[in-house]
Amino acid sequence: MLLLSGCGQSDIKLIQDTKDLLTESDAAPDIVLTANIPATIKVGEKFDATFTVENKGGGWIRYYVRMYKNEKDLWDTKGVGRCSVSGLFKRGIKSTEHFYAFDLIDGKASCNGGSSVPFTSPGNYKFSFSFYNCQDLMSAFGVKSCDTMLFDNDEKIVAKGLKPIKTEDFSLVVTS
Repeated sequence: MLLLSGCGQSDIKLIQDTKDLLTESDAAPDIVLTANIPATIKVGEKFDATFTVENKGGGWIRYYVRMYKNEKDLWDTKGVGRCSVSGLFKRGIKSTEHFYAFDLIDGKASCNGGSSVPFTSPGNYKFSFSFYNCQDLMSAFGVKSCDTMLFDNDEKIVAKGLKPIKTEDFSLVVTS
């Protein structure tokens, strides 16, 4: 129950309309993705980069980020340490997250970094974002809520033939 002191009926209606707009809109998602990432960085240099995701449209979206070194998808490596990131958010939510350094060592992914952890070897690195409308995912997988879909990456989604509503890549070169 929400108790508002000094609010009239028109204020309460505005608050409810705003809540509905932010959470229950049937409008298509409108994703805005920005990144603060350097074009080049040296091995061992502090890596402090961020990305911001905002859904200015309606509904819920789920996103996945795959990481690549020299065009090798670090999710496809064998063993422990596969690299991917995912998130779920609704209209009106704006979130800023850190990019993390990663590497491919002896054919295995190394994703054990935190923000500000440096890259450990030179190469061409890429963060590849894919955004999906939760309505499409729920229909395809027969679930009632997108937050019950706890996939580590989007390979099951791609296998169903679903296409992302937006993709975007950010790259950097790590030099010696």
